[in-house]
Amino acid sequence: MSVDNISRILFECDPMNINCVTNTDEYDPEARDIMKLKPDIHSIEALQAGVVDVFQYWFGKDLEITDVQYEEIATKIWEEWNPENQG
Repeated sequence: MSVDNISRILFECDPMNINCVTNTDEYDPEARDIMKLKPDIHSIEALQAGVVDVFQYWFGKDLEITDVQYEEIATKIWEEWNPENQG
């Protein structure tokens, strides 16, 4: 798992609706911050909380991102961080 992989997941999920097809690096700063969390993340719940923190840091606390969207992002990242745990 790399920053590029996380950025790709964020771009595909596009919780901020900034995907303009060609701006694939738009979520790179958030992806870098999420990647920094990896050594301290031991559960998908902790990862989801970390993703929330990162987005609130970058975009403010009054976001219109739903828990379902955060869960989708965290699940996709978690699956790539832990491929051995997939069904």
